[in-house]
Amino acid sequence: MDMYPIYFLTSNNGKVATMRKWVEPLGIKVKKYRKKIDVPERKLPTVEEVAKYKVIDIYRIIKAPFVVQDSGFFIEALPGYPGPDVNRVLSTIGIPGLLAMIPQEMEKRGCYFEDILAFWSPTFGDPMKPAIFRSTVHGKLAYEPSENLRPEAWSKLWTVFQPDGFESTLAAMNQDEQKRFGREVRSAAKSNCFVAFASWMKSHLHYLYTQTSFDGINEN
Repeated sequence: MDMYPIYFLTSNNGKVATMRKWVEPLGIKVKKYRKKIDVPERKLPTVEEVAKYKVIDIYRIIKAPFVVQDSGFFIEALPGYPGPDVNRVLSTIGIPGLLAMIPQEMEKRGCYFEDILAFWSPTFGDPMKPAIFRSTVHGKLAYEPSENLRPEAWSKLWTVFQPDGFESTLAAMNQDEQKRFGREVRSAAKSNCFVAFASWMKSHLHYLYTQTSFDGINEN
């Protein structure tokens, strides 16, 4: 079967593996773009705006279908924080500093991940209008981080994020809990932007890939 190419602009191998799991069965070959691209660091109020501006910065360089994916983390007791700025927060105050800011009462430790996947193809034309896929996963913050971080983890926040309906953090889940989390949460489009994207692509493959050939992109 011929595979349709799509480039994923990320340094996170866990995200690449997740995307491949959901879209390669459709005949889409996920390629990690390896050439360094300097994307300006912008402080923007929403995760969606961060993803959209990355598309605008990148589309002239990669003239082929590509995706970018950005995440934010939101603590209900601290409205809007840290939001899209989560990576800077983790690199400065870290998990200990973040936990120190949260009330001790469990009912006030609610939080959620928001993930945005932005897809652009030369077929679209306008880089200001990529296809946007959003997902959220709600939970609460544990009092202390788990000791281990699984290889497929996207973030150190997995050590303190306890999804709703589960007794363990993402990092501490045993195999049975991981399977249940995958079945009950991550298989739904509302809580997995890669699933939402894969569902959309099923009916758009012909339109996106028949007008132009995108092979032979120079990554050197």
